[in-house]
Amino acid sequence: MSTTRVGSVRSDVPIAFLAAIAFGLLLAFMPADFVAAQDATPTPSSCEDVMPMASTPAADHAMGDMEMGEMGEFDLAYIDMMIPHHQSIIALAEVATPELRDPRLVELAGAIIDTQAEEIDELMAFRDEWYPDAEPVSMDMMMMALPSMDMSATPSMGQLMDSEWIVMAFCAAEDKDLAFVELTIPHHQMAIDASEDALELAVNQELVAVAEEVIEAQQSEIDLLMEIQAELTGEATPAS
Repeated sequence: MSTTRVGSVRSDVPIAFLAAIAFGLLLAFMPADFVAAQDATPTPSSCEDVMPMASTPAADHAMGDMEMGEMGEFDLAYIDMMIPHHQSIIALAEVATPELRDPRLVELAGAIIDTQAEEIDELMAFRDEWYPDAEPVSMDMMMMALPSMDMSATPSMGQLMDSEWIVMAFCAAEDKDLAFVELTIPHHQMAIDASEDALELAVNQELVAVAEEVIEAQQSEIDLLMEIQAELTGEATPAS
């Protein structure tokens, strides 16, 4: 996957703020742990709420969980990756909605919130049913279970799965429409890559069905986002 830039970022963003962003890697949580951590340190609900921070309980908890869990089934790794992954794009869409100018992006943000919230509920129900006592799958174990994941990509897998990081990156950008587009494209591509792995490796057919839905919906959204990106960057092909 190609490197993706994130709009134009203001040069006056504090160094501590940028350092906090770089430090913010999200490792996998069990759903209950993830929700508890988010309650302790809520993701900003608007760009006005964003401020520099040295660390957060959620980030500290994530780092503490780094060695938790042993290598489990692919299905568990996929679920534990997709839940926080979906939560982070919902956080971005909620913060972005009042900031976006293009009505197509506003509509897309609403669709992301609705669709991915439903998928989170479905994935959490699967986890409760299939793996009620399983430890969280660590990021290292996710990388082993999900062969398509690329930790060398920019933004990284950990950054895109971190609700605070993705919201801060959006709010720091001058062009909010372009930032939303350029954060959402690699975020969606990550979900597609993991879901393509699921088509081959998942044991539970219910999870295969979810993966198929993710691929279809998010590829369609990427296609639209790339059209808008071309318009915003002046690279659109003129109509004949």
